[in-house]
Amino acid sequence: MSEGNGPLPGQVSGIAKDHARQMLVGRDVNGPVNFGDSIEAQRQILVSDINPNLPPRKLALWVDRAQVQAELLKQIDEQTKLIEVVALGGFGKSALAVWATEPQQAKGTLTVPVNFAKVPSFNSFGRWVLQELGFLMKEDVPDDELIEQLMYRLKKKRCLVVMDQLEAIAEAEEQRNV
Repeated sequence: MSEGNGPLPGQVSGIAKDHARQMLVGRDVNGPVNFGDSIEAQRQILVSDINPNLPPRKLALWVDRAQVQAELLKQIDEQTKLIEVVALGGFGKSALAVWATEPQQAKGTLTVPVNFAKVPSFNSFGRWVLQELGFLMKEDVPDDELIEQLMYRLKKKRCLVVMDQLEAIAEAEEQRNV
């Protein structure tokens, strides 16, 4: 085994011979690793321009919107592929998105939040979502391959991708064209 020459920096690369299995383990593992041990490696955040934090839902300011909330949960439970929440500023779209993730997380559904306030590139966004699904991609992967991988992985693994402040992309594009 040798340290540092694995697929990612800081990984250990092992070679399996005869009846052994190959296993890559991060160097932060303390103590011996025995055959058959299961180790959960810490996830690496590969993307610096993604903000995975949705604004917190302030319970003191929360206003229940029973009809809107019920319709949103119904669409999520029916596995609607794309749900767009459109309302005037100040309605609480972001708070509603955070609210919707809470029951999904309680059910064990993976939620992948992305806050577009920083306006990430598509490459950064695609790699972030894939990373959260457990599939790492290199930084130099072309967008068409990212799209293909995103489509494939999102079909295979049920999750809720919450894209908050998506309008920032259109606003940034308008500013570039001025």
